[in-house]
Amino acid sequence: MDRKKKIRLAVLAAAALLYLGSFWAWKKTQPFENRVPLVLSKPVNADEAQRIWDAEREEEAPVGFCFWGEVGEQMVSCRETGASARVNRIALWGNPELLGAGSLAWRDGCLIDRETAQTLFGTDRCENQTLTAGEKRLPVVGIRSDIRPAMVSRAEGNQDHLNRCVLAVPSAQGKVQGEAFLMRWGLEGTVLDFYPFQALCRNLLLLFPGVLLGSLGLSLEKERKNLTLEGIRSRKQLRLLGKSLLGIAILLGSLWLLGRQVTVPGDMIPSRWSDFSFWSRWWEAQRENFQRILATSLGSEWLQMQANMVKSMVCSTASAMLALWAVRRENHADTAD
Repeated sequence: MDRKKKIRLAVLAAAALLYLGSFWAWKKTQPFENRVPLVLSKPVNADEAQRIWDAEREEEAPVGFCFWGEVGEQMVSCRETGASARVNRIALWGNPELLGAGSLAWRDGCLIDRETAQTLFGTDRCENQTLTAGEKRLPVVGIRSDIRPAMVSRAEGNQDHLNRCVLAVPSAQGKVQGEAFLMRWGLEGTVLDFYPFQALCRNLLLLFPGVLLGSLGLSLEKERKNLTLEGIRSRKQLRLLGKSLLGIAILLGSLWLLGRQVTVPGDMIPSRWSDFSFWSRWWEAQRENFQRILATSLGSEWLQMQANMVKSMVCSTASAMLALWAVRRENHADTAD
């Protein structure tokens, strides 16, 4: 094997590793495809959230949700160790599983980050330990990953203001159902639509296999040129023909499967193709939506999701570019031969 071929194989191997990385990052965003965040311009308290919860249960197709908000910094301490820490308290009301706080669904208490757990208790295995927050003693029911010290607990009465909400609906329907939810309960706010970016992330995963399929198509075209009508009856030509037909079948089947995986947001399809201003309005709406997402604090979970989306997109694009370079170099080498 010559040096140039080794380089091409190494580049293809690097492209494959990048593609695996993009797929891994994309898989970590999957739970968020069934969560849609809302930003409330007028906060609600726990009593109002309870009223909405009870009324929503009476709907024909009730939607799961969780209101939450960053209440502010608070001192917490442990009586046994005498240690204390300042944390950002996050209050929530509704289905805590939508905010990665599933432990609060079956038990009262709080969740804290690992750094705070180490400070208070000297270990991050602190379930069933108790901390003091103000005049309350709260059992620690779990640990969560946060980029800064934080404590998550249930909202109470009218004391805590909740200005965020997460709906348990598919992202493809998120914008419509989010606006319907706001209107249904007389809430003021906006829907952050992640679906166009999730669709882009999914579609970019098709680039790398698309390049490989394109390379397969070129190889089949070269083999087709080697077939001759005079020699079609020879065993060598018959094997070549069989290989070409099998490759064409695999190519067409793969293209069909890839085509079925392409995701197109519904609002990206104009109702009338003669509406030439549709695309400018759509891009302007997405620009504003993107700016709202960047300007809104959605918590560490959503920040990690956005980071994984960016990683997946970058790795998908890089893997496709490397594969394209390797394939083109191989074709040039074959042409030279």
